[in-house]
Amino acid sequence: TQDPAWAAHPAASGPEGWRFYAGFPLRAGSGPAVGVMCVMDRQPRTLSSSQVEALQILARQVITHLELRRNLRRLEQSLADHDRSQAALELAEARFHSLFEHVGQGVFQTTADGHYLAANTALARIYGYDSPQELRAAVQDIRGQLYVDPGRRDEFIRRMREQGSLRHFESQVRRKDGSIIWISENAHAVYDAEGRFLYYEGTVEDITERKAAEEALRNSELLYHSLVESLPQNIFRKDREGRFTFVNQVFCQTLRRPAEHILGRTDADFFPPERAAQYRADDLQVMTTERPLEKIEEHVKPDGTRLYVHVIKTPLKDASGRVIGVQGIFWDETERYRMEADLAYERDLLRALLDTVPDAIYFKDLDSRFIRASRALAEKFGVEDPRRLQGKTDFHFFTAEHALPAYEDEQRIIRTGEPVLNKTEKETWPDGRVTWARTSKLPYRNRSGRIIGTIGVSKDITDLIQTEQALEQARDDALQAARLKEAILANMSHKLRTPLHTIIGTADLLLHSPLGEEPRELARQIRDSAHTLLDILDNILDQARLQSGQVHLEQIDFNLRDLVEGAVELLALPAGKKGLELTCWIHPDVPPQVRGDPTRLRQVLLNLLGNAVKFTARGEVQLRVGPVRLQPDLVRLRFEVEDTGIGVPPEQQARIFEPFRQAESSTTRRFGGSGLGLAIARDLVKLMRGDLEVHSQPGQGSTFTFEVELRSARAASAPPEPPAAHLRGLRVLVVDDHAPSRRILLQTLRVWGVVTGEAADAPEALRLLREAAATGAPYEVALVDTTLGQSSGLDLARTVRDDPHLPSPR
Repeated sequence: TQDPAWAAHPAASGPEGWRFYAGFPLRAGSGPAVGVMCVMDRQPRTLSSSQVEALQILARQVITHLELRRNLRRLEQSLADHDRSQAALELAEARFHSLFEHVGQGVFQTTADGHYLAANTALARIYGYDSPQELRAAVQDIRGQLYVDPGRRDEFIRRMREQGSLRHFESQVRRKDGSIIWISENAHAVYDAEGRFLYYEGTVEDITERKAAEEALRNSELLYHSLVESLPQNIFRKDREGRFTFVNQVFCQTLRRPAEHILGRTDADFFPPERAAQYRADDLQVMTTERPLEKIEEHVKPDGTRLYVHVIKTPLKDASGRVIGVQGIFWDETERYRMEADLAYERDLLRALLDTVPDAIYFKDLDSRFIRASRALAEKFGVEDPRRLQGKTDFHFFTAEHALPAYEDEQRIIRTGEPVLNKTEKETWPDGRVTWARTSKLPYRNRSGRIIGTIGVSKDITDLIQTEQALEQARDDALQAARLKEAILANMSHKLRTPLHTIIGTADLLLHSPLGEEPRELARQIRDSAHTLLDILDNILDQARLQSGQVHLEQIDFNLRDLVEGAVELLALPAGKKGLELTCWIHPDVPPQVRGDPTRLRQVLLNLLGNAVKFTARGEVQLRVGPVRLQPDLVRLRFEVEDTGIGVPPEQQARIFEPFRQAESSTTRRFGGSGLGLAIARDLVKLMRGDLEVHSQPGQGSTFTFEVELRSARAASAPPEPPAAHLRGLRVLVVDDHAPSRRILLQTLRVWGVVTGEAADAPEALRLLREAAATGAPYEVALVDTTLGQSSGLDLARTVRDDPHLPSPR
């Protein structure tokens, strides 16, 4: 109670009444006090030094026991903590092992030199091994045994050293069976507390399927790009803002810009505002409705022509199905529109043709069933609508007498492709009617050229056939009448010839008897008139035979050159009496031997030559023969008789070939004749497959032309006799004032190889003879016409003979 610190303390002032207190701090070492050891008593006391020391020792023992107890508790706690840590570690290890073994990815721990420290079952399965133990035992060199490209392991080590970890490291590796797969590795390096490298650990994922999918996707993209670049259409893609994200080359060519100048831009950069706005509206519609849009756009070019563009737009979506833009394709269909318009026009034309043409037109399939028919055919069959004929055949309308041959014709056309043209068909109907049609049928082909049926055009010619039948009957009647007339004329001719021959014989006797000049002239007129009557009778009989079809041409071999020259020779004397030049020219290509009727050909030539001489007062008459067509068994020749006579007016030229007609009535009075010669000549020429024509001008002469068909001679004709060898190279001068005669003679001589010269009169002939003699190449022969204008051929011959400087030609 004397200590102020304790005076107010409850222990001193309270009921306990403590009067003595001694405290000793409990301190471990030099550390802070952890407690106090107290000695208290109700009686006041004073401690001796020994008691104090004893208490200090006791305090140290107390602190020692306290430290021991605390350390023991710490040990117990440590042991408990260790037990808990061990259990947790074992649990963690169990969990790690479970995770290590059951994780879906392969897990590994490897050394830097390529040995496995640890591997899980998934890793072994990825590499094709049955267990991790087999994998670790089999693979002693990861770089050489697993990696297809060992350089990838080197790259793995390099990155780990530089970065300490890596992610998604992709490589190709070999499995146990040798197959190659793709893997993706995530790994990091593991170090100890001092930073020393221990091992690599990480995971392995088999990404072969993903790689295949990526490759397939890449190939798909390549295929897509290849496809869109090979298509002739314009293809594009846009984002939601209308910016181009893809265009193919055709689109670039359409805009005439490279792709880099198009991508990222919009329609407003390339098209007029109104068109760009329409395109944008279409895009928004597609993206909003998520439905495709297909339309035909019509554009008008500055020159007024119209373009038609076919456009298809579809929504473009990402993998989640969200619309991210629009893709489109468009192409020019102007040509198709034009073709469709043309096709529609042609359909209209065909429809109009089938509805209005009076002829029957039809299309049939391979079974000869009607596909389409004209209105005229429907009306012919008594059907109101032509479409009702579809599927029917001719057997539905005609009897088999007509339907069967028609069917056979159509099937033959389908088999051979050969048409049937202008065939006259007799149509027999079930009611007994008979009609006639002229039909043409052709193969009906599709675009590839395959025959798919037949096309037919049939014209009703019933009236024509009936008319022809009536004409044939009339012709038969006329022929019968002509034959009757010919018989009557032949009988009359026989009865007329007898007195005429008596008259001619009596006149000849009178002419051979001594008569005076006047009686002799009368006898001569009687004889000539009788001969004229005989000629008229012969012509009348020929005309009658021709009209009745009783004249038949012979077919015998004959020498054409002899025939032509013989006809000319017969008229040479009458022509000479009139002072006419009568010439003939036969082309060298005309065969000498032919086969035909020489009598009738001579008759035609004599008639034409005789008329030419008769109606020509002065000038010339020419006969020319040339080839038209020469074939191994057929010869077609052209004959021309040209004169310089009175000519025939154009309006009268057709009349001269009519029987008993001449150009003018005065002609008969002036020149005589029956008017039958040219009519007979034309009919004979027609029998020889030709026709007789005239070209004439009044006062300028006439040219009668005809062609005939002859056969090649059956017997091998002897080759034409060649001219004497001494004629080749012979020098001959032709002197004639008539140019055509001179030309014909020159052509003949040149064919023989003769060297020729020509002169039109005596002075020119003398000049040429002297010039030739002066050059040392004189003419050896001179062919001189007897009349040379103002002089004669004889005078020229005497002049040459009397000239000492001229060698005398023959």
